[in-house]
Amino acid sequence: MGTRHVARLSGVHAGYRGRTVLNNVDLDVPYGRQLAVLGASGAGKSTLVRVLTGELAPTSGTISYDDDGARTAVVNQQAWLFPWLSVRENIALGLRFTRNTVARGVNIDDIVALLGLESVVDAYPDELSGGQAQRTSLARALAIQPDWLLLDEPFSALDPVTRTELQTWLRTTVMTAGLTSVIVTHDIDEALLLADDIVLVDTSGHLAHRWRNDSPATSASTAQLHPLRSRIRAAYAPTDATLEPGDEEFSGTALAGVRHG
Repeated sequence: MGTRHVARLSGVHAGYRGRTVLNNVDLDVPYGRQLAVLGASGAGKSTLVRVLTGELAPTSGTISYDDDGARTAVVNQQAWLFPWLSVRENIALGLRFTRNTVARGVNIDDIVALLGLESVVDAYPDELSGGQAQRTSLARALAIQPDWLLLDEPFSALDPVTRTELQTWLRTTVMTAGLTSVIVTHDIDEALLLADDIVLVDTSGHLAHRWRNDSPATSASTAQLHPLRSRIRAAYAPTDATLEPGDEEFSGTALAGVRHG
């Protein structure tokens, strides 16, 4: 039996108001693996997430799912908590929807403990720190017991210490739960920490490169020394870019202009 995929994109073009953002994208997202999408601001990373969730239909090309009933949870850069609901109520919010009936047996207290939110579980969003608010957003996503998790730069607004803590938690949690995840980031070190597969979207909206990360970094310091790091950095600068065995070139040219860590 072949590999099952949460989603498959073939020849996808997508954009807004007649402007093409994604160009001829072919991408498979296998079940049980963690995918990082790297690229400069405006390259089309968030557009790719919207296509994957079905929020944005391709202008051409196809997207298919091996399981049309797979539950999807999305976490954005902003926590987007409802200010009139407590932390516990925000986490449990998704369980109200009929499509999430299967997850209604989830123990909210277990998720609260997993995210270290016990001390603020009855607090309201305006009483939370940025890290607590984002942990609440992540807890809300986990509460529906998703099959896959899409994260659009979820930690970029946090301070470095909090960001590192949540990156470590996320990697452990998705592996323990057997989740599939797609994380959009402009931080190479974050991709090396969190992903089994890394793709680079260039400024023309192509998937320029793909790398298999068989040994994800275990900390920020090991990410700095990771053997893939220099190859990914080189791919942002076309004059220095070289492909080595294990790199897969798609098309297009990547340009500099992102934070390299």
